[in-house]
This record gives sequence, structure tokens and C-alpha cells, in this order.
Amino acid sequence: MTAAAVLRLKKLTGAGIVLAAARHNRRAIAAELGAASHINPARCRLNVRMEGPETPEDVAKLAQTLMDAAGVGKLRRDAVRAVEVVFSLPADGGGIDPGAYFAACVAWAREQFGPVLSADAHHDEATPHAHVLCLPLKAGRMVGSDLVGGPARLRTLQTAFHADVAHGFGLKRGAARLSGMSREKLAAAVLAHMKAAADPALKSAAWPAIRDAIERDPRPFAESIGFDASRVSEAAKKPARTLASIMTSTGRGAKTREAAERRDRALMASKPIGLGVGEGVPKGPKLEAPKTRTLGSVGFAPATGFPDRSNRPPEGIPSSSTSHTETHAPGGVS
Repeated sequence: MTAAAVLRLKKLTGAGIVLAAARHNRRAIAAELGAASHINPARCRLNVRMEGPETPEDVAKLAQTLMDAAGVGKLRRDAVRAVEVVFSLPADGGGIDPGAYFAACVAWAREQFGPVLSADAHHDEATPHAHVLCLPLKAGRMVGSDLVGGPARLRTLQTAFHADVAHGFGLKRGAARLSGMSREKLAAAVLAHMKAAADPALKSAAWPAIRDAIERDPRPFAESIGFDASRVSEAAKKPARTLASIMTSTGRGAKTREAAERRDRALMASKPIGLGVGEGVPKGPKLEAPKTRTLGSVGFAPATGFPDRSNRPPEGIPSSSTSHTETHAPGGVS
């Protein structure tokens, strides 16, 4: 089975984050090398510093020097200070020369994300991989958020990386991010495989965090142990609807023919706008007239006839033209 190219991106923000990332990549954090760590200290000698200054402190100084030379002023607290790109190979290497592959990955990362601050190939964990720290400096501006972008941008980068690098080494394109039931199924398969293989990560103090990461996005873990995530993703998709299924579907309403007929009879029993019963509309079941009720506790007899809207006075009362007598107030003011 052809292995998939694994590419992961991370935006690094906050003061001191470049130094912290460089210290991890150069294995300068003693707490990460304990007996319970996922890093095998005995294999750290196999790691390769591919690019960048020798010490983590000098890596951080290089980032500041490049920004000063470009005239970059004070950055916001949440500004992206570096982009970390991680390239991974299968646990067995997939028959690929890691030195040549990671060198091509570093060159691609430089073109996409800016100057390379450091590049380190790790062979002291379960899978060989490379960490590349790039300074997202383009035309004198720090544009890390724009370079990484959102989901659409990430898909574009995955496609470009496969075409430019991974395809030439015989690797297939990485599967798209999984969602819904496919993620749950793949996560369960990965966890079951790790338990069956008695993976050392299960005994690690970091296992709860590893398990949570697998459940959030099992794709990188599946690819590292040989699972084909694309098959799980395709199996979870709904089958395509045929023309026959569309034409015979009852839609979101009635689910049976009897329910549809009851619905149609109820609609025909009502009086459509502009048509009277008998004017081309079949008569439905006879509906009873609504009962008359009053809002008060004492009933009122229904009104009969039509209201008299003329100006005639009621019988027995003389009209104003014959009964009105003018009166004058004293002083002649009316």
C-alpha cells in the first residue's frame, strides 16, 4: 500500500515562542527526555540538524535579526512570529531516502512560508519526521496568518506539496480532514491497533493527551501506522442518488402513499384563493360550521338586518331642522 504524504502546519504566536519551539526541535528540554516520554533518548544521536544556527538561542536571535533588517516594528501580542511545518514519513520509511525527502521538503517550505530559521530531522520517535521553522516575512511584512490561511488554503497547500514534492517520491496525497462518523470510526481503529500492538505510547504519561489528539483528528496517526484514511472517509459518505430515486421520492413530508393521499384530500377540502367550491375543485368532506360563542358570561342575540347608516333620526324624535331653537347669550355673543 502506497504511503500518504503527511504535512502539518502550525502558527506560532506569543513572545518567546520561537525559542521554545527551537529548544524542542533541538532536544534541549530535559523534561521531554524522561523514561515516560515518547522520545527515545538513545536515538537522539540519529537526529539531523539540517539548517539554522546550532543553538536554540541563536535561532531566536536570527528571527529578530531578519525582522530588524526588514524594518518590522513591534508586533502585536497575538501576531504569528513563525510558521512550523512538520513533514512525516511512515514508520518503516516507505522505502524513501529520508535525507533527500526532507531536503526537498525544506526547500518547498522556504518557498511557501519565508526564510528558514531552523530545520531538524527527527529519528528518535515512532515515525521519522522533520520540523521546519519559517519566518513568515514577505515584502517587509509579517503575514503568517495569510500564509497559513483557512481550510481552503490548507487544501491548496496539500495539493501543491503533493505535486511539487511528494508525488516525485512515490507518495500519495494526504487524505482530507475527516468529520462526523468517519472520524469516530478511524479513531477507534487507530486506538484498537495501538492496544493490540502494545504501543509504548499507552504507558506514557502523555497518553491522555495523545488519545485526545487521536480522537480530534486521527488522520495523521492512521497514516503513520499504515491505515488508509481515505477508505474510511469514502465509506462514510452517503451513496449518490439516482434519477429514479429522486423522481420516486416522497420528499421530507409524507413517507407512505396513504399519508400522501390523506394530505391531498385535506388540501382539496379547503377553499383555494379565487375559486369557490364547485368551480373546478372537487368537494371534500362536509365541514361543520364553527359554533358561535361570546366572550362574556351573558349571551347576546345575534344581530339581524343591516345597520342604518343614513342621517335620519329614529322614529318619534323630531329632526334637527324642525326642533332646534336658536338661543343667544347675553351681550349678543352666540
